[in-house]
Amino acid sequence: LSSDAGYNGLIPANVAVINTDNDLVFPQPSYTASLTFATALAMTPIGLAWDGTYLWTCTGGNVTGQQLAQYTATGANLNTYGSGLDFRSLFTKGDGTSPIYKSNTDAVVQVQGTFGSFSNHVTLGSPAPVTDGALVYDATRAHYVAFNGGIVRRWDDSGAVLTGVTLSGYGTQTGESGNQAFRIATASGYYLTFVNTTGVLSAWNESGTRVATTTLTSVGTIGPYSMSYAQGKVWVIDGTTWSGYDVGL
Repeated sequence: LSSDAGYNGLIPANVAVINTDNDLVFPQPSYTASLTFATALAMTPIGLAWDGTYLWTCTGGNVTGQQLAQYTATGANLNTYGSGLDFRSLFTKGDGTSPIYKSNTDAVVQVQGTFGSFSNHVTLGSPAPVTDGALVYDATRAHYVAFNGGIVRRWDDSGAVLTGVTLSGYGTQTGESGNQAFRIATASGYYLTFVNTTGVLSAWNESGTRVATTTLTSVGTIGPYSMSYAQGKVWVIDGTTWSGYDVGL
């Protein structure tokens, strides 16, 4: 970390630092997966989260069957749960921080209490995230984030709507459209978007400028709803196998 004169060369642990040196974002042109594991769920994979002890994955599009799965830190399956709730995202308020939160097709964010059981946490101001869109938490700025085809939408912890961010040039990369255009992640102060047909991952800064791209390699046909950031990795799934990529964020 670089020093800050306002702190006499030291940055306190409770001060968020956003990397503004674009040369340090995705220093490699491509990455291979550093961890892979088989999904324990049969339906459409939606998201992955890490609470510091367990990895969790979920599926969407159906309110029946086993929709939530719990794994060890290396991906060994522990349990599956049939919550009866629709999932569109799974996330924490800080990578490796319990508890787990979820979103579904309305504006209500829910929090996990006992394993497999969720209760209402906060209602987001209108309009709600798009039906197939991800909702995640930006731990650097302490607010919720969703995405809709080039526009980053944001809400504070109380659910109040914040000013959105337009990603300049989004859509100019091949494949930046379809259901993947509703998926987003955050890491180290950057917004992350992904093109499932090409494997290209983009990082965007606070002002909506694309500062770097890289390619996630050695994975099969990536699902159109896939892409999460957890356990210090970007995760995608090829239908049966989750692959985690340590891209340096």
